[in-house]
Order: sequence, then structure tokens, then C-alpha cells
Amino acid sequence: MKVQKYLRKNNTMMHKIIDKFNPVIEVLDHSQKMCIKEFYAGDKCYSFNNFLLTDAFNWKDAGDGVTYLVFNITDSIKKVIAYYTLATTSIPFIDRIKDDDGNNSDQTWGIPSVEIKMFAVCKEYQDLFFQDKPIAAWILEHVISEIDKMSRNSLGIKAIFLHSTKEGENFYLNNEFHDIEENMEPLHSVDDGLREMYLSIRPFVMNYE
Repeated sequence: MKVQKYLRKNNTMMHKIIDKFNPVIEVLDHSQKMCIKEFYAGDKCYSFNNFLLTDAFNWKDAGDGVTYLVFNITDSIKKVIAYYTLATTSIPFIDRIKDDDGNNSDQTWGIPSVEIKMFAVCKEYQDLFFQDKPIAAWILEHVISEIDKMSRNSLGIKAIFLHSTKEGENFYLNNEFHDIEENMEPLHSVDDGLREMYLSIRPFVMNYE
């Protein structure tokens, strides 16, 4: 599955375009500690800058999320340009069905999903374009494609869920994510102050009136 579109805020804006983009994805492990020390997403991205060094390994060991590093290989230089963390989850929702007497019956169901718990691109690559899309959109497209493969080969997955920062909202909207529906009730999270969004990768039916 591919991201269907990327909408630029202003088609007249000039972006720096790179000619080569050769991404390599690796699961985070202790042999990469030197590589991740230099990752920097920006001055206002403290949690993203420090996650790889402070929490990523603990999350992996505890089963809270597996982090993947994105390298761009150019001229034998291997640099971490982004990372993302995935975890399984479910998006609870209320299915409202009328019984034989015409009364509403509310039932709680769950949409099997994968959560993108962290997603960050280093500052140097945040405004770079390769061909017709920003680097971040290429990486997100890869993430969605990999989750789609999981849903076909190893796990039952119908949707992708995430909490977006204010700065990331337009990016996710431009890449086909939607705000959660009225009858969806995502599980409590420390990120509940952020915007909750989802992307359907398999059809699912919800009845709500």
C-alpha cells in the first residue's frame, strides 16, 4: 500500500531537492549507539532528540515498541536521518445496533492496529525533497507499506494509529491520515494531549447513530 498523495501547502514554494536517496532500514540494536548520538531533530524536539539514547532500548526490551533506524547511504557515509517506533494496539469503538424492540444496544469492539509511537526526521532532511515528495513522506510511505505486508503475511491489521504533534498535523493529513471518528475511543496514553489520527489499510465496518 502506498501513500496516495502529498499536497504541498504552496506549489510555488522552492524546496531543496536531492538527486540521490538510498535509504536503508535497520532495527535498533546496541551496536548502533555511536550512530544515534548525533541524531538531532531540532531545538524544539527535545523528546525526539533524546528518545534513541534514553528510552528506545528500554521500550524494545519491555515490549512497548520496536524502533527502526533509517540511514541514507551516500558515498560510503552511513548516517541516521530518521527513525520510527512501532507497537501493536487496538482502536476501541462503539458499535450501536438496534435490537428487535428498536432500542439501541452499544457494544465495544476493537480495530486491530499498529501504532506509530515515534516518528522523527533529522533537521537536515526535514525540508528536503526527493523527486516529487519530501524525504519524510518517502519514509512514511515505506512504514505504511511494511505494515501492509505484515497485515498480509503475519498479523491481522486493519489500521494505523498515531498521536500527532501540532507541527506534524498537516503532514499526516496530506498523507491520508484522518482524525479519529466520533465513536472511536482510543486507549489512554501519555500522549493523549496530542491529535489522535488513523489510516485504514483494510476495510472495517462501524455502525453508529
